[in-house]
Amino acid sequence: MRNSIEDVATYAGVSITTVSRVINNSPHRVSEKTREKVLKAIKELNYQPDAAAQNLRANYTNVLAFIGRNLADPYYGEICRGVSETSLQNNILTFACNTGHNFSHESNYHRLFAQHKVRGLILSGGGYNTKEYQSLLLNEIHAYAKTQRQIVALAPQGPTIDPLVHTIMIDNIKTSYKNTEYLIKKGHKHIAYIGGPEEIFTAQERLQGYLQALKDYNIPSNTSQIFYASNFWKEGYAFAQQVIRNNKNCTAIYCANDNIAISAMNGCLDLGLKIPDDISFISIGGLPDNSYMMPKLTTAAIPLYELGTKAVELILNNSDEKVHITLDAPIIDGNSIREI
Repeated sequence: MRNSIEDVATYAGVSITTVSRVINNSPHRVSEKTREKVLKAIKELNYQPDAAAQNLRANYTNVLAFIGRNLADPYYGEICRGVSETSLQNNILTFACNTGHNFSHESNYHRLFAQHKVRGLILSGGGYNTKEYQSLLLNEIHAYAKTQRQIVALAPQGPTIDPLVHTIMIDNIKTSYKNTEYLIKKGHKHIAYIGGPEEIFTAQERLQGYLQALKDYNIPSNTSQIFYASNFWKEGYAFAQQVIRNNKNCTAIYCANDNIAISAMNGCLDLGLKIPDDISFISIGGLPDNSYMMPKLTTAAIPLYELGTKAVELILNNSDEKVHITLDAPIIDGNSIREI
């Protein structure tokens, strides 16, 4: 038969209220001697608190929610690994939710999170620059604040939202600038760009960094060499082939993420081109399996696992003051760029 809180109180010779205060780390004072008696009773009786009952009394459950756009993507998978492993170390459960880039799915997840009173929400993908998405997040922020729950964004959600939540992310504009500059310093002046969906803030910031670098080095931008890929694999492949067929002077393709780059490289290889002899590539991501590619992709490596671990730590700190952390994404040399 499972022991109850009453059994613990009787065994320790204290009141049920005292046991509850020890279990829940209540701010009400409990002497160290009494606390030790209660903890000893809990251990010897192998007492397990009823999580469901505790949750009914609390503003939130001991559950974190992680939203990813595509959990089959190693980018989201590596972040989620950091979240779930760090959560488990702190006896917290993680809900890992896949939206499939579908706004209605994401909206439904938010509704379910409210029902389950999750302790914190981790947004791993860039926010949509739409009124509907911004309105949804603003409503969530106000609801979480009322119950002392936390939201952490790992990618930009927009200038209105970012100051209202905790953020841990790379500087997308700076990182994109450095990638473009890296190609320029290798002698490349005709650089095509394949970015993510045009309405995503992350994609907008990375395009901004690319354009700024071209401007600073007096290289004219060419709209015919700028593409937006919603389906990273299919469109990365197709856009790369379009670049090769229509822009004979192009010597390099800068891809806004590793998935686009891998697909684009395959598109060029299937046209009979050699990388980097005929066309060079650089990207942002640093996915775990990149080191096994041939040729190895040169990429600005985001510390994906660290993003996940730090997100959990921010939620557990439960700070009312919003924390904003910028992580570095150093360029990892592969063999996908030719110096000209």
